[in-house]
Amino acid sequence: MTGATGSGGRPEVSWVAAFGYLAICLSLLAFNLLLAIDPDGYSDQMHEDGWVENLTVAAYLLAAALLFAAAWVEKRRLPRFILAAGVIAMAFIAGEELDWGQRILGFVTPDYLFLSRRTPASLHHHLPWPTYWILFLQFMVLSCVVTAAALLSRKTALFGVPLPSLPLMLALIAILLYEKLPLGAYLAEAHSKFWFSIFRGREEHALLMILAAYALFSKRAALALATGATLMLHLACAYVNRHNFASAVSKYELPEMLLGLFWIFYAGQLLLSARREGASGTA
Repeated sequence: MTGATGSGGRPEVSWVAAFGYLAICLSLLAFNLLLAIDPDGYSDQMHEDGWVENLTVAAYLLAAALLFAAAWVEKRRLPRFILAAGVIAMAFIAGEELDWGQRILGFVTPDYLFLSRRTPASLHHHLPWPTYWILFLQFMVLSCVVTAAALLSRKTALFGVPLPSLPLMLALIAILLYEKLPLGAYLAEAHSKFWFSIFRGREEHALLMILAAYALFSKRAALALATGATLMLHLACAYVNRHNFASAVSKYELPEMLLGLFWIFYAGQLLLSARREGASGTA
């Protein structure tokens, strides 16, 4: 299989990517249906130390473990270094989500770490909000653009590290589109303004259109279907919850958990690729 279709055409990697896409998109759809039907029930799942946040922590820890296994199997120096950096990043995010165990252990934030002892012992609570989150999202969008450009130019790896296959990238775009939905002040307006607010300034929409055009011109029916389904999922989530986002319902816990799922499946793809490379190197 070429760079546009996945990671080297290996069936096991293709199945990981396809299953990851379905798991992420179906989870997003299920939670949005819950939000539409029972906003209070949805909100109950999104509080601090709730099961959604616990799943987020578990997802990043599992992703860290898979990346560590991939780094252990990887023989080349630069890819191993990049994978090791990924392990540190995933473990750090899990620690930040848990506030480094502060709520579990009950310790007080030391004065020498942060300005106030009443704030959690985690870095993201002390950075300008939502500046750091916006910067993170823009970094993820840039990663999608770079990955799409590389895959569509038939490259399957950068710096020796396999790129996310297209299904996983589409799942990531679905997460980013959901997180960047405008809040209720826009969504409660007239239909014409509603649709305008949904589509304005979205790099992800442009990327989906490029992928859809590529799929149609190259007669890639599966890719065209997945691209269209991703866009329709975003529009459905926006429409059924166009009034709910005006409430105090948190929109951040769910994308954080879904991003954790993305990293699990991408780390699984990297581990399978590293094992295959190691096996071919010793054959």
